Amino acid sequence: MREYNAKWDFFSGMNMAEIEAYQKGNPTWHRPTWRLGESPGSPKTASGFEWVDPMDIVGAGDFSARANREARRPPEKKIDPESKLAFEELDIEPPATLQEIKTRYKQLVKRFHPDANGGDKTAEEHLKRINRAYSVLKARVTA
Repeated sequence: MREYNAKWDFFSGMNMAEIEAYQKGNPTWHRPTWRLGESPGSPKTASGFEWVDPMDIVGAGDFSARANREARRPPEKKIDPESKLAFEELDIEPPATLQEIKTRYKQLVKRFHPDANGGDKTAEEHLKRINRAYSVLKARVTA
């Protein structure tokens, strides 16, 4: 029996490609697998089209397709009124980065600085509002 076991070769008669294919299937015991979220019994893969349940009649609570879509949607950030006014003052769209805010602030400071406008009081007042808006956004927006 020992002599038989010592000479036995499971892969005899197979080439290297067949041996590698067999070894690749070993972790799953040579059973079929599919990507996470897909399954061979789901309506999309079984019939070739995506099944939609817009009224969420078939879905059951957290396991329904609608709940999954809602969970994947990024949360909308609420902007407080003071920040909204600050964005309007700097003439920037609300989801702005700190770098975008700084760049816009520098542009406006160069344009409305009293030295660049010959001491114009309206430009000075506008610059004060720009400074306040920049202070508000700098405190609230993270880099």
